[in-house]
Amino acid sequence: MTDTRRWPARDERLQWMAIAVLTVIAIALRVYRLTEWSLHDDEYSTWKNSLELSWSNPRPLLFALNHYLVWPLFGLRELGLRLIPVTAGVVAVPAFYVMLRRVNMGTEGLAAAALVAVSTWHVYWSQFARYYTLVFLLSAVCGLALLGWLRNRRGGWLGLAAASGVLATLAHPSALPVVGTGALIVGLNEYRNNRRLPLWSWALALGIGLIVAAVRYGPIIAYRSAYRESACCHTGLPLAFSLLDWMTAPVLLCALVGMALWWWTERGTMPLVVAACALIPTVLFIGMSELMVVSLSYLFATTPFYFLAAGWLIAHIARSAPAQGRASLAYCGVAVAVVASANLVGLASHFRDGGRLPYRDVANALPSLTGGRDTILAEGTHLEFYLPQLPLGALPWDSLTLHGKVHQGGAAWVLVPRVDRAGFGYYERQFAQVYTWVDGHCALVKVFTTPRLDFRRNALELFRCVPEVRPTALSGAATAAGAWSR
Repeated sequence: MTDTRRWPARDERLQWMAIAVLTVIAIALRVYRLTEWSLHDDEYSTWKNSLELSWSNPRPLLFALNHYLVWPLFGLRELGLRLIPVTAGVVAVPAFYVMLRRVNMGTEGLAAAALVAVSTWHVYWSQFARYYTLVFLLSAVCGLALLGWLRNRRGGWLGLAAASGVLATLAHPSALPVVGTGALIVGLNEYRNNRRLPLWSWALALGIGLIVAAVRYGPIIAYRSAYRESACCHTGLPLAFSLLDWMTAPVLLCALVGMALWWWTERGTMPLVVAACALIPTVLFIGMSELMVVSLSYLFATTPFYFLAAGWLIAHIARSAPAQGRASLAYCGVAVAVVASANLVGLASHFRDGGRLPYRDVANALPSLTGGRDTILAEGTHLEFYLPQLPLGALPWDSLTLHGKVHQGGAAWVLVPRVDRAGFGYYERQFAQVYTWVDGHCALVKVFTTPRLDFRRNALELFRCVPEVRPTALSGAATAAGAWSR
């Protein structure tokens, strides 16, 4: 392990300077073009749930912060809605170093913080009005606090782990397997080392935790099991490949190798906690995806531990070099740059379109295209955020219903999403019939998209659908009379 307390003062100052630079980079990447991106997808749900706060919501933390803190001060437009996510995204970077330095892992903390700072996935969620960077930060703090307890045996670490774990699960239920895994491993370790407490007390604590989790989140699992098919989600192997795509292969490979090597060199509880908090929830969610709706974003709660394991490997390699102090940090920086370079194309693409559908551009164009009696059919209700006065309708999933709506008299505009995620189609299962029908019956008026540099596409296509004229008995008789007179 790296013992920062034995380093010369100038080398400690160099580490603090490095984390300051990384924090500035994190701020720049997460603030750049923050309010230019259109409100997209679940950001609309965040807006509605923040305005109409309900504590029965299974993930109330972000909505409560928006409702009571952000709304009165900044309002709930693009900036206000993304203020908490971007703040949590920035704080996560120095948090890795500050907490790991307390357990004599300063170099590991720097490497992990650097990987987080330039992660395309982390930047994306930091600029998205959703709760996942809160989950990331709080899950990371919980796990790092458990490591602090294992190393320093101070009660404050346990208190911090408990508080951050509860807040993480309130931010989103996807944090529960991560927090629960870490708590279970540390609890088993404590029982193994301290038999003064009887086994039934540990079993009682575990039972209470399982009952609370089942009561709180059981209805959510049952509900999502009934709606397994969803445009937002993959199952099994595609879900695993999507994780690899977002995390990037170099980071994920370093993380897996780091977990194995860390365990091999220490054979202790600390590497076990890191590996288990990353791998067990990942395997659990991939397995659950065969039975219920599981979004790739649920795996984001596990990523702090992948970054930590990758940072440990990079620091381990840097310490193996025949140099110490500043030279060792230089080796560490070079290794981080090589591993993190896989994010460059993703970041460049992200800053072209924000990784989202351009509903704001559509909203700006629609008033000049549509008439007073027209109705717009669109996937979701995202346009309501920009155009509450327009007659918006939900885009059906089947062609028969769409055909009926278009021919009810006035539903002449159809807005369909065209989204591709590195080879994994996003809306094909839901809108396959719709795509075929509009291509054959409607005229494409405009495509709203920005070309990216990677294998993704985010486009909205606006079609003009003219109802077919059906001949009536009267018009048929008139046509026959005209032909007779000629």
